[in-house]
Amino acid sequence: MAWAWLEGGARHSPAVRVGLYWSTRTILLVGEGDLSFALSLAIGFGSGANLVITSVDDYGTLTKKYRDAASNLAKLGMMGAVILLGVDAGKLDYHPYLRTRQFDRIVFNFPHAGFSFGWKEDDERLIKEHQKIVKAYFESASRLLRPEGEIHVSHKTKDPYCKWDLLRLATDSDLHLVGQAYFWKEDCPGYNNKRGDGKDCDQPFMLGECSTFVFSKLYPMKIERPFHSLPPAPVYGMPPGSGFTP
Repeated sequence: MAWAWLEGGARHSPAVRVGLYWSTRTILLVGEGDLSFALSLAIGFGSGANLVITSVDDYGTLTKKYRDAASNLAKLGMMGAVILLGVDAGKLDYHPYLRTRQFDRIVFNFPHAGFSFGWKEDDERLIKEHQKIVKAYFESASRLLRPEGEIHVSHKTKDPYCKWDLLRLATDSDLHLVGQAYFWKEDCPGYNNKRGDGKDCDQPFMLGECSTFVFSKLYPMKIERPFHSLPPAPVYGMPPGSGFTP
């Protein structure tokens, strides 16, 4: 059922919107934690048939790290979502299921290199590790993107996170910024952001000021200001051509 839908079978269903996302789009969710974001979308859409969900963890690790993971996995499976475990966010196009498919939206919420290094967030060494993950994601995801599709990254905008330099990483992967929206956790009821690593992996982290950055192979816009000075745009009321379309 999910495979048939991914080939376009349900594209004529009425559109339902949850945050930035529409039920009529094929959506690949990358690096999910306890899968609560994916489940929020599926519940809002009334189905998970347009969702393909990946986690870097295998089943045993995932369910050990997150108390709600097993329940969320079961619910998503019953709602028709495709769930792929043990998937590297930087090698999406190598996966046997993913490499033959293309998506309208590819989404990675709050990528992070983990806490095992023992470095603080403002340490240049850790920033470089973060950048490696994001750069690999951009390059891999762009190979699975439909011609007019979008690659999304939700990310904190305050120092030191602005030093990750998402715009440069995207440009190096031939992607262009086409929109920026405030990230509102409330847009996805039930979503629980998780640390994802270390002894507190199932605990939330403070979101603070953060945005979803939207990149595309199309609609290039000239950016003359540094990344950290770009003002966040509202989720709703984006200008025509911004990419936030049903």
